[in-house]
Amino acid sequence: MKARRLSLYVHIPFCRTVCAYCAFPVLGGRKRDHGPYVRAVLDETAMRWPGNAEVDTLFLGGGTPTELGPDGLDRLLDGLHERTGFRASAVETNCEANPESATAETLEAAAQGGIQRLSIGAQTFDPAGLEVLTRTHETDAPLRAVEAAAAAGLPRVSLDLIFAWPGQTRASWERDLKTAAGTGVEHVSCYALTWEEGTALSVRRGQGGAAKPIDETSEEALFRMTRPLLAVHGLEGYEVSNFARSERAQCRHNRAGWRGSDCLGVGLGSASRLGFGRRINARRLGAYLGAVQAGEDPVDEQETVVPEMAMAERMLVGLRMAEGVDALEVAQATGVDPMVGRERVLAEWEAAGWLVRNGTRLLLTDEGLLRADAAAQLFLT
Repeated sequence: MKARRLSLYVHIPFCRTVCAYCAFPVLGGRKRDHGPYVRAVLDETAMRWPGNAEVDTLFLGGGTPTELGPDGLDRLLDGLHERTGFRASAVETNCEANPESATAETLEAAAQGGIQRLSIGAQTFDPAGLEVLTRTHETDAPLRAVEAAAAAGLPRVSLDLIFAWPGQTRASWERDLKTAAGTGVEHVSCYALTWEEGTALSVRRGQGGAAKPIDETSEEALFRMTRPLLAVHGLEGYEVSNFARSERAQCRHNRAGWRGSDCLGVGLGSASRLGFGRRINARRLGAYLGAVQAGEDPVDEQETVVPEMAMAERMLVGLRMAEGVDALEVAQATGVDPMVGRERVLAEWEAAGWLVRNGTRLLLTDEGLLRADAAAQLFLT
């Protein structure tokens, strides 16, 4: 029987400090014993990993996986391989890192443990932006992390940036983009700041402090300058927020998700997508550890997605990619034809220059990408 290919996401929630904009299930503080959590993640993986499955892509996310240090990463990666055999099957292995924890020893452990791709959370090189986002690293720390990754033998490196933070200017964003591209990394991700309810940033906004979103016109201007500027430096946009120097440099784990492939998530608050099934793990550390240590499934929420919603999900993420999405493939995968009842509105988008149709494939133009969220709404009704 042919093995089932799955993506595996492993959530590591530890951070030295919790950034003001972060809404992920994370835990701040340096004096933590990571051992019980790593053991729980490995036990959950053994509990839930299908016996006939092979790892297609592996992604260690967070939080900050490199906060585990070299010994913690060794234990995690060795344990994951024992339970899934990922080193023999994965086409791509990823690890996120913050600059301050991307030490030579930790990155060497990552490379030796089977990690091929490092994603460094730079966010900005602007001192004012670092203060607004409550980042604790120095402005040049991401550059040192890029050098350390190369020295450790990690073949692919990505830099993550955030734009549209309060007070950001076009000149500041241009410097950030040029600095990131100038490092020679193969991949850059550029995400607009989101104001998630309950984050420290949103609380400061509600209290009438200095944290105020920039206006929509300014945010759009920053978005518009991103793609052409990075393209000049050899980084082509293959998704709304992601840019790579070649197809090989693109994040295959994310591409698999955008194309609707199955993903099993383990760890605190992690999400899984298996066929029409969706689930999220417990987001409180005590509840998560307690369940796994008792031999129980740490699931907190689960549902079966109806075919119409599965179709809308596929169209939502597919339209964000430069290659677009094949409506026929979506119809075959979900049993719902995205085109039925939408010919008129899609023709209007074509006439406006926001959408291109190539056979059964739909692609958003650069102007259409500015309206990607609105495009997704077309398939929710």
